[in-house]
Parts: sequence; C-alpha cells; structure tokens
Amino acid sequence: MLFWNVAIAEGRSQRQLADALGLPESRIVGLVDSLEADGYLERRTTPSDRRARRLHLTGGGRNLLKRVMTVAAEHEADFSRGLKPAERAALVALLSKVAAAHGLLATVHPDF
Repeated sequence: MLFWNVAIAEGRSQRQLADALGLPESRIVGLVDSLEADGYLERRTTPSDRRARRLHLTGGGRNLLKRVMTVAAEHEADFSRGLKPAERAALVALLSKVAAAHGLLATVHPDF
C-alpha cells in the first residue's frame, strides 16, 4: 500500500503519505526506512526546505513495481476467469461500493 502510493504520487512527504493512507506518521517512518534500506525508495531534500524529505522510487523500485503489477494483473485475470468483461466490470463496481461503504482507502489497490 505504501509503495504503491509513493509510485502514484512521487515527491510527497512522509506526512502527506501518512495522511493519504490514514496511518500515523510514526508507522510510515519505519516502512519507508525498510523500503529505503532495500533500495526501493529514497528520501530527497527539497531546495526550499532542507528539513523536508520527499519520497521517490529508485530504479530498483521501478523494476519492483513493474514485477508487482505484472503479478497482480496475472492474479486478477486468473481470479476473474470465467467472467465476461461486463460481469467483471459489474463485480468491480459492486466491490468498490462495498469498500466505500466500509471507509476503505481508494489508493490501496491500483484498480480501485
């Protein structure tokens, strides 16, 4: 969830990311630390405020994102096998409605 949210809006601060995900900023720090240590994310300072750190994918992070998206697409195709395109669209619409009714975040899944 965090990795995907950095990818869809690179350059956000950890605070902005925490707000978008509805998580405490302290939880974001540990997750970002881990992804940074693995070489997938990097924190960059901004010229206007050197204390502020913006989050960006690294080259390795972009490669990982491509692999994750490929696996996700394959899984989704396998899961929805047997459905006609209109049926799949209806299923997605209904599940989106259920998710919204339960207050789930729209940016947790790329197709949401």
